Amino acid sequence: MRSVTVLVANDLRHDSRTLHVASALAAADWQVTLVGLQPSGSTLPNLDSYHGIPIHRVRAPVAWPSWWPGPTRAGKMPLDAPKPLPHAIVSLERWLDDRSGGAADWLVGWITRWQAWGEAVAAVVPPTDAYYVCDLLPAYAVERLRARWLAEAGSRRRRGPGIVFDARELLLESGRYAAQPGWAKAVLRRREARFARRSDTVVTVSEPIRRVLVDRYRLAHTAVVYSCPPARRVDEPDPRLRRALGLEDAVPLVIAHGRLTVHRGLEQLCDAMRETVTGAHLAVLGYGPLFHQLKLDSERGDWAGRLHLLEAVEPDDLLDWLSGADLAAMPIQPSTLNHFFSAPNKLFEALNAGLPVVAPDFPVFRTVLQDEAGLLGALVDPTNPLAIQRAIEEVLGRSSAERAELRRRCLRAARGSWTWERQSRTLLEVMERSVRGLPVEARA
Repeated sequence: MRSVTVLVANDLRHDSRTLHVASALAAADWQVTLVGLQPSGSTLPNLDSYHGIPIHRVRAPVAWPSWWPGPTRAGKMPLDAPKPLPHAIVSLERWLDDRSGGAADWLVGWITRWQAWGEAVAAVVPPTDAYYVCDLLPAYAVERLRARWLAEAGSRRRRGPGIVFDARELLLESGRYAAQPGWAKAVLRRREARFARRSDTVVTVSEPIRRVLVDRYRLAHTAVVYSCPPARRVDEPDPRLRRALGLEDAVPLVIAHGRLTVHRGLEQLCDAMRETVTGAHLAVLGYGPLFHQLKLDSERGDWAGRLHLLEAVEPDDLLDWLSGADLAAMPIQPSTLNHFFSAPNKLFEALNAGLPVVAPDFPVFRTVLQDEAGLLGALVDPTNPLAIQRAIEEVLGRSSAERAELRRRCLRAARGSWTWERQSRTLLEVMERSVRGLPVEARA
């Protein structure tokens, strides 16, 4: 039986794409091991499993190179720093820190953190026939594991294990990466280019992102695997969501779900619904740094009990919970190129739950939501709360028969193209050809 290690730099609790990848490979008779990150202070078990697939959670050691003064802007110094530090190094660090607003500390900290995690992973995870690498962060771990594999194999097999690189976003144009100065991003871009070219295939989540990566790194073998869920085979809404909220079926209900953080449009969505969408309730189902603030907002009198916060549910139960709403809203902001070209899980999850979608007028959303009978929801300017409000009112204001037909069209579209059962065919072909050392045709 062929073996594959799937590596990702999170704790795997909410990473539905990685769990779907692992499940598809296991169902195709691969021996799968999942490797994730054990967050600092977490009580999650280091050894765990998902549907019989073993999970190793490995902690990332806090490590700074001995020659680097450390994050002086935060008033901290690494314990292992030599004392006294060479004056030239202190001066260089302070100069870079002043010029870049902390980018030098950020970059050195990023590199040393993930190198240290890679060493820790290589110490506990046995080499396998192939590696499926989710984003750039686990790349150093794979390089260490591959070097160990080659050392143990000797001259018997010089090619080494197959590597599939799942570049599931434009990492350097996302989040905090996008805010770093060009020189800092250039260092990581060279690292990403080297790892992408060494991989047998680069897989990504949308055709626009694939084109950017091909142009940027001159890649020969790429494929697109959309982050779709397994199809929900039941057409009727599940009662769990409304039961948890104490809402009758007749109450209009909009849902926003996923990671609750900045630039996902939650502020604009709340502005759109707080005062102007009469009678409609908003349920926010997820996890992340904005959860607590949204919880406090829901208790304010101006919401009149119409904003509800629910913690994230298990990925296997998500579609059933979503199906109890009437509409999914995801006004992701055009704050980065990564957002503009994104194909988020939540889009395909909503359609597979039978929900029309109010979404930004971005390329992937436009392609996915365009049904032969019309849009499966509405495309809006996500920065404009009034546009979001009008789109929600237009969808919710349709007759019950029209809304039922729209739900059926969402389900038909999802089952036709946007299920994991369809997307995993490409994944399995990529993995099969990678482990055999065969080229993969570029495809979307």
